[in-house]
Amino acid sequence: MDKIVKLSWSILFVSLVLVFLACSDDSSSNTGRPEDESAESMENDKSVAENGDKDAGAKDGEGTGEDGGKDAGAKDGEGTGVNGDKDAGSKDGEGTDVNGDKDESVDATGVCGTETYDLETQRCGDGNVVETACGSGESAVWYVADGSKVCESGVVKGVCGTETYDLETQRCGEGDVVETACGSGENAVWYDPSKFFCDTRDKQLYGFVRIANSKKAQVWMTKNMNYEISSGSWCYSSSGSNCTKYGRLYTWSAASSACPPGWGLPRTSDWETLFDIVGGKSTAAKKLKTKSWNGTDNYGFSALPGGSYDGTRFNNAGSYGFFWTSTADNSTSAQSIDMSSKDYPTVNSYVKSKGFSARCLKK
Repeated sequence: MDKIVKLSWSILFVSLVLVFLACSDDSSSNTGRPEDESAESMENDKSVAENGDKDAGAKDGEGTGEDGGKDAGAKDGEGTGVNGDKDAGSKDGEGTDVNGDKDESVDATGVCGTETYDLETQRCGDGNVVETACGSGESAVWYVADGSKVCESGVVKGVCGTETYDLETQRCGEGDVVETACGSGENAVWYDPSKFFCDTRDKQLYGFVRIANSKKAQVWMTKNMNYEISSGSWCYSSSGSNCTKYGRLYTWSAASSACPPGWGLPRTSDWETLFDIVGGKSTAAKKLKTKSWNGTDNYGFSALPGGSYDGTRFNNAGSYGFFWTSTADNSTSAQSIDMSSKDYPTVNSYVKSKGFSARCLKK
């Protein structure tokens, strides 16, 4: 009996020892697992950082890792990573990365030969010459902005001294004077519009002069009209050279339509105003005639002795000048201003069929 009791206690003791050992193994196994998981977590975090995945440990915000992933640690703003991904840590704004993505912080300039140019408003033309757009879109005109041209309200104009001019109808002449073409092509005659007038009807030039005093002013042509009217106009002695020198001779009716638009055949009173401006009628002829015709030509009027035509004969060229006025006496006669070798002019009436000179006054 005692043996049985002792054996039972031995079995119980062994059982308790086994239970204790089993509990010790379980406890040891559970306490080791967090350490393993911590190590594994650290390995994963390291992998995340190296591969550019989101890094929550960055100090100032999102940024990118080595592969261009988003990196919350960038300091100053968005930028680009090594592979061109968006990097919030770039200081100056968007740029162009190593892969060529857009960088708006870089000026939009191109290279043309040895020059740079604005890609938005210029282009590289023939011969590596930088051209600038005048206007916009398809209607833009391209020109070389080298100082000889300028864009004004969408139109390219030339520069002549301190003035601009129309490149199609004008040019820059000697002394930086803008000249205008009278006519077109090879037959064009270039002139200074501040001194000459172009009669667009036949492309002839006429000088003009302003004659004034403190009270009155007039603008006169400085030579006689030479516009051909088929019925009622002639060259003296039917010679073209006389037309060039003296202008044509007209009937009164033809003279009334000989002046170009903006100009007109003066009245007798307009001539008398001219005489007053130059100091009075008594010396007016002398002051208005050319020096070759016993005059002084003080005002550049340059009156010439064109003579006359009576329907059968040409008379008095080189000696007398007869200038029709628009003032008519009646249906058959009108008034003329006559000049000769004398210092003063006279006013006379003639039949309208006479052939006299015509001098135009600006309206």
